[in-house]
Amino acid sequence: MTGDGANPGEGSDQLAFGRGFFGDMVLGRAEWDIRTMNFDDDLKRAEAKTAQTVDAANPDLGRFKATGGKLIQYHGWNDSMIPVPSSIQYYEEVASKMGGVPQIQSFYRLFMAPGMDHCGGGVGPNAVGGVFNLPPPKHDAEHDVVTALAHWVEDRVPPAQIVATKYQDDDPSKEIAMQRPWCPYPAVARYSGQGSRNEAGSFQCTAPAPANQ
Repeated sequence: MTGDGANPGEGSDQLAFGRGFFGDMVLGRAEWDIRTMNFDDDLKRAEAKTAQTVDAANPDLGRFKATGGKLIQYHGWNDSMIPVPSSIQYYEEVASKMGGVPQIQSFYRLFMAPGMDHCGGGVGPNAVGGVFNLPPPKHDAEHDVVTALAHWVEDRVPPAQIVATKYQDDDPSKEIAMQRPWCPYPAVARYSGQGSRNEAGSFQCTAPAPANQ
C-alpha cells in the first residue's frame, strides 16, 4: 500500500492512485509528479473537473430508492487506502437524511469486514465474490455478494448476513480455513460461546455494545 525501500512511496498503490487521478484525469499530464503538486490549486481543479462525476457525498438517495434500487456496500476494517470511518460516516449521513437506519435498510446495507484489506485480501475472511475478491465456495445469496444483490432485487429478500470465507494460503483450490458472517451495520458478529471460532455458525449478528463498555 505504501511502498518500501530507500525511496518511501515509490512502487506503492497510493502513489499509483495519485498519479492516475491527477496526472490522467485532472491535468492530462502522464508525467505529473506528486512532488510538484500545488495542494490549493490542484485540488480546486480536481473538484471543478471531476467532482460532479466521481464524488459520492450526497446523502439523499431518495431517487435511487424510489426507482427500486438496492445497494450493498462493504469495507474492510484493515483497509489502509480508504479511511474506514468514511463508509460508516456516509451510511449514517444517509440514515440521518432519510429517517434513520431502519428506513434505509430496506434498500441500502453496509457490511464492515473484520480483517479484510482494501476491497479484499487480509488476515480475515474475505472471499465473497464480486470484482476484487476471491470466489466463494458457493455462489448463493449467503456467500456471494453479487448473488445476494440479485436475490434482493429480484426476490425482494434483503441480505441478513454475508458469510465470508478464508481459504488456506488464500488459495481457493485449498481447504477452507475459517468463515465468519458479515453483519449489516450497525450489527456486529459476536461469538455465541459454542462451537468452533472458525465456523460462521458459531457467530450471531447482534447489536453493538454501548459506547461506555
